[in-house]
Parts: sequence; C-alpha cells; structure tokens
Amino acid sequence: MSRPRQFAVLLCATLALAGCGRSGSYRYKLTLSVDTPEGVKTGSSVSEVTIREIFFPVNGAPVTVSGEALYLDLGLGRRPLIALLHDPCPHYACWERRNPLVSLWSFDSPTYLLAKLNGYKASGDLFDLFATLRNPREPAELQPTDLPLLATFEDVNDPNRVLRVDPNDIAATFGNGIQWRKITIETTNEPITIGIEKKLPWLTKLTSAQRLDGGIIGYFEGHANYTFANSLQTYDFRRN
Repeated sequence: MSRPRQFAVLLCATLALAGCGRSGSYRYKLTLSVDTPEGVKTGSSVSEVTIREIFFPVNGAPVTVSGEALYLDLGLGRRPLIALLHDPCPHYACWERRNPLVSLWSFDSPTYLLAKLNGYKASGDLFDLFATLRNPREPAELQPTDLPLLATFEDVNDPNRVLRVDPNDIAATFGNGIQWRKITIETTNEPITIGIEKKLPWLTKLTSAQRLDGGIIGYFEGHANYTFANSLQTYDFRRN
C-alpha cells in the first residue's frame, strides 16, 4: 500500500469519530499496442484509484492509486516501453497549469480523462463519478498525448539510466519501424496487475524515499542538479 493511501486509511481508522465520510474506487485497464518490424507488441496493466473524504486535520478528498506501471517488451533486445504511474508533466507544473504537456491524466490518475470519455460534467460530484466508473465499460481509444509519463531504460538493471520517451515520437527512442498501433483505456473488474519487480529488480532495493539516481532530494526541472532519474521514485513504478 502506498504511503498516501496508508495515511488516508490510518487517518480514517484513528479519527473515525472526527468524521471520515464517503469513499469510492474504480479500476482501469490501460493497453498499449505498438507496431514493430516483427509484428504488433501489446501489453496492459490494471490499477485501482480510490477517493476518501476526510474532515480532520483538514477537509478534503484525497485520491490515491494502487497498481504498477505498464511494462511493454518490444522484443529483439529493444528497450522496454513503460507507462508510469505519474502525470505526463512534473507535479508542480500540473498544479500551476503552466506546462503545455498538461493533460486530463492528472494527479497520477485518469479520472478526469475517463470523465470526459464518459460524458461526465466536470462540475459533477467526484464520488458519483467514482460510483459510475466502478461499472466496466468497453475500451475507449486514446491519443498519445492522453498517456501518463512514458519512460524506458538503457539498462533495465540500472535505474539511473532511465530515459524519457516522447509519446508523439516513440521511434526517436526505439528506432525506425516502431510506432503506435492503438492505445485504449477501460474501466474493469479485473485483478490489479502485479510482478513488475521481476522485470525491474532494483525496485526491491531502493527505499521509497530514494530517487532513481540514489538521492533522497528531488530537484525541479531547470535546477542545476536536475536529471530525469532524480525526478522519479519507485512510487512511480509500483504502488501497493
């Protein structure tokens, strides 16, 4: 269970008399299909999004995500394509709405994206939306700009060698002949995906406080010490 979710659960358990209110959750399945010279490669991952209303120490309804990144093996020794549990832009930029990469995949969740796909009004109640999204729906096709942050590794055994992938030009990272075939998302009752640590073994070695470069301090883009590896944590690949 992720730290934010642990906090929300513990807070509700210990402060029940102070008022933990409504809650809701839904699961979504993201599927990526990519054309390669050898044929189509397809992978998917199921995650769960939860919302809980709290009244103490402040009023709010934190949203948390459980699951793992989508790991797609492109074959022939190529680098893997990985869709992270992370917004497509740095969190501070998403909050301030100043980054052109800001999409409806916000705060590590596709909730607003699914709301749009399902014709749900932005002014509607989030708890009602979560209740609606609990019902499985047919896959909806997405555009590359609808995706969460994409990454790969020059060496999957070395977390510091992570690279950012441009969703609009995946061939720039993976080579000629590599292009999108189809991207879909759907709400589902399927089990949450597990097992990514078998593909990225360093996930079990880094602490939750460490960045992929081994540091414990994260720097914003533009800072002299910023690197893409420094901007990511194990939390972006796996949340229980």
